[in-house]
Amino acid sequence: MKKSSDAKESSLGSVRQDARDEGTEVDVDTPFVPRQDVVALLLAENVNDHMSLGFFSHQIGTWGGVPAAILRERCIAYLDHMLHEGYLHVGNLSGNTLVPWQKSTIQTLETIQVLWPAEGGRETIRDSAWLANTQLGDEIAKKYVTDGKYPEGA
Repeated sequence: MKKSSDAKESSLGSVRQDARDEGTEVDVDTPFVPRQDVVALLLAENVNDHMSLGFFSHQIGTWGGVPAAILRERCIAYLDHMLHEGYLHVGNLSGNTLVPWQKSTIQTLETIQVLWPAEGGRETIRDSAWLANTQLGDEIAKKYVTDGKYPEGA
């Protein structure tokens, strides 16, 4: 992963802390609804960059307050949401370039489930898949960093 600029780090620092402070308990019996601040933070972390699936899961565990017992399931749910919304590409790195998988969203999620066995941790999937924002994902991230809130209608 490329190093983020100091300005980007500075502008994200307080919203990251807000995401951690907002609520760290996950009710596993409630249907999954992605937290918009977590989605925007993930996208902001990924502007002009690539994120490994392992780092993605780390961030969801940290910002989303997701316990290890449901982290894999919750990460896949976030990926499902972000792929369906058109915010991300999933693929492999070739040098510094993401080569997107030529798969449907369902096929991509199925592949990730195979690569990330239920008993496996973050280390299992660290470099197995990489994520890059789409243009829409970058627009949402930049708006979030600028305004400190998720864009209306996104």
